[in-house]
Amino acid sequence: MSKVAPCFLVIWLVGLPASMSPDQQTQPYTGESLLRDCNIAVKSIDEDQSAALDRMSTGLCLGYLAGFLDGFGQGLTSGARGEQAICPPAEHFNMNQVARVVSKFLRDHPERLHQFADHLVLDSMHEAFPCIGDGQRRMKEKN
Repeated sequence: MSKVAPCFLVIWLVGLPASMSPDQQTQPYTGESLLRDCNIAVKSIDEDQSAALDRMSTGLCLGYLAGFLDGFGQGLTSGARGEQAICPPAEHFNMNQVARVVSKFLRDHPERLHQFADHLVLDSMHEAFPCIGDGQRRMKEKN
């Protein structure tokens, strides 16, 4: 991988706060903001759009979700008794799918949009990818 790409990412991330309104810089990331950004991300992915707003919102959504899943991978979001909180499939699991799962959950639960995004992401992933017993993913039958 080129060493130039991470440099551009760092420059973009450093400049990101300057492109945000003062309210966005000081407010916690809530379900409302995450839904807005992830809806734009899903639309951008589906329609291959490249407008600046689409790239920024897509980056915010996918970056937030990737960070969440990295934290999950480090055991930061395990259940209260130490059991695994979510069990995503081992194969064919990607950030586009995660963005769709989270967006759907947030659209289905508008009464929770004021809550912090991290709790909502965990709840959406737990609903979509629950674990049972020994940490095996529950297989949902679609009839």
